[in-house]
Amino acid sequence: MSEATERGRCASNREGRREVGRSVTTSSCPILGYRRDSTSGNHTTSCSPSALPSSSSGGKRNPTNRNPNRCSMHGYSTDSTERRTVPLLLASLAVMCAWLCSKLMAAVHFSAPWWLDAPSSLAFYGVLNTLFDKHLWRNRFVRMLGLSRVPNLSGRWRGFLVSSFDGHVKRHDVLLQIFQSWTEISLYLTTITSISRSCVAEMQVSDPEGVALIYQYQNQPLSYAMKSMHMHYGTAMLRWSEQGDCLAGDYYSGRDRRTHGQIWCWRERKGRVMRYRHILEMVGRKREAS
Repeated sequence: MSEATERGRCASNREGRREVGRSVTTSSCPILGYRRDSTSGNHTTSCSPSALPSSSSGGKRNPTNRNPNRCSMHGYSTDSTERRTVPLLLASLAVMCAWLCSKLMAAVHFSAPWWLDAPSSLAFYGVLNTLFDKHLWRNRFVRMLGLSRVPNLSGRWRGFLVSSFDGHVKRHDVLLQIFQSWTEISLYLTTITSISRSCVAEMQVSDPEGVALIYQYQNQPLSYAMKSMHMHYGTAMLRWSEQGDCLAGDYYSGRDRRTHGQIWCWRERKGRVMRYRHILEMVGRKREAS
C-alpha cells in the first residue's frame, strides 16, 4: 500500500514539473549572451526559495536567512568620484542647517544650556551622513542628480556555478546574499556544502564593459562536506547587467583548492520564480563544441 502511494506521489510531482515547464517565459542576460527562463506563480522549482540551496542527504540545511543588522559588513572601494564630492556637499548642508537652527532659536528666544553644544554643525553632518549612507544613496532623485553612481546590488540572488574541481560538468546551485550600504557591503555565497563570506571588495562603475564587483572571500565547508574540503580563500569578479538583472563572472580559489569556475546569478523578485534549465543545456553544448 505504501509503495503504491509513493508511486502516485512521484507521478504527481513529475506531472507538476511538466506543467511548470509549459508555462515558461524568457528574458535575457546580455553579459552571457544566454537566455533565462522565468515563471510566475508559487510553483516550487529547482530555483525556488525552498529548494536552493537544497538539503543534504542527512536532512541538514544551509543557514540562508541572514539578518542584515547582524551581518558584519566591511568597507568597499569604488572608482566613482562621489566619495569625494558628497561629503563636501553634506558638510555644506550641515553648516546651513546649523545656521538656520541658530536663527530659529534666536527668534523664539531659546538658549541651550552650557553643557549642550547646539546648534552643532558636526551633529547635523553626522545625521545627514548616516541618512545618505543607509537610505538616500538609493533614492531615484539622488541618482538623477549624479550624486550616487554605485548600483544597489543588495538582495538575494539565485543561480549556479560550475567548477574545475569536477571538470565543469556538474552545475551547483548557489544562493548569493548581498547586504549593501553606500560605504559598506557584505556578500554571503551558500552552496550545499560550504559558505563563503567576503573579506574585501571593490566596485568599478566606470569600466566600459559594465559595472564590475570584485571581492576576496573566505570559504568555510559545512560539517557534512567532503573530507577533502578545507577552509580556503579565493577571489571572484562578477559583472552586473542592469537589463537582465544578473551577476555573472569568474572565480578562483587559493593555495589549498586551486580551482576555478564561473558563477551565474539572478536577483529574486516577489511573485516570480526563476528557471534556467535551458541555460545549463546551452552551456553544456557550448563546452562540447569547443
